[in-house]
Amino acid sequence: MTILVTGGSGFIGRALCQYFKELNIPLNFLTREAYSTLCNIAPLGSSLQDVTIKHNQLFKTLSDSHAVIHLAAKAHDTRLISENNFEFLLEEYRRVNVNGTLNLARMCAQLGVKRFIYISSIKVNGESTLLNAPFRRESLPNPTDPYGISKHEAEKGLLEIARATGLEVVIIRPPLVYGYGVKANFMTLIRLVNSGAPIPFGAISKNLRSFIAVENLIDLIYLTISHPSAKNDIFLVSDGRDFSTAELVLEIAMALNKKCIMLPIPLIALKVFFRMIGRRDILMRLMENLQIDIGYTARVLGWQPTHTMRSSLKGL
Repeated sequence: MTILVTGGSGFIGRALCQYFKELNIPLNFLTREAYSTLCNIAPLGSSLQDVTIKHNQLFKTLSDSHAVIHLAAKAHDTRLISENNFEFLLEEYRRVNVNGTLNLARMCAQLGVKRFIYISSIKVNGESTLLNAPFRRESLPNPTDPYGISKHEAEKGLLEIARATGLEVVIIRPPLVYGYGVKANFMTLIRLVNSGAPIPFGAISKNLRSFIAVENLIDLIYLTISHPSAKNDIFLVSDGRDFSTAELVLEIAMALNKKCIMLPIPLIALKVFFRMIGRRDILMRLMENLQIDIGYTARVLGWQPTHTMRSSLKGL
């Protein structure tokens, strides 16, 4: 059983490939350049002959693969979004996250790949939930930014391809993924805790957010490669435990064995500060709820998360 992984050089991809290597599972990789060709973003200077050769190589790689795990995507960055460029950004996200994904899936169907595992995003469901009203498998999609919209459109296209061709599609919607190699805001928070500096989030203690350890996500991906009940379905996933922002900081501190000083800065002061620096997106993620119910995933696949945040972050 050979597996093709796209996005193998990313945070999740590197951890996934290492896990598969330890299990002696044969792997193929789709390079960034090959995926760009699929998205009709041929590198400057590429001749028609070069592109044809790349497609032939891709056909051979896909023909040898039992399943494809599709991680490659244009990642979201809320800092880039404004009223003036929303439609432009949406087309950019569609070009990679929709067109590239569906082109690859069609090729998989033509070349006899059995299963296509698509790592989507909880952003398909929306940006936030009411407290103790988590997103569930039956929750209606409500994406609001270009990234979430493009992921939702890719999901719909994949399920249409599955119905038309018999390609087995598995869709997984994770929240923020953390673990060794994580970057962006979560890594900034880890560095802040590691520094020993006072952290001003003590008053953000009433919200609840879901996260997932990269080890738990990989475990679910591995299960869906062959699980008969996974085909043509959508699975929401998390660690199964939610944290307020204050609890999250303390959990990271305990994992790193660091003393943590939490300052109860009033919420209104935090709102003013983040608006002044133009990072309202960070404020939203710090203060709002985003909860996920994994009951359907657990029932259908018999899956349970095995790693906690503390065990996943220990030693970082």
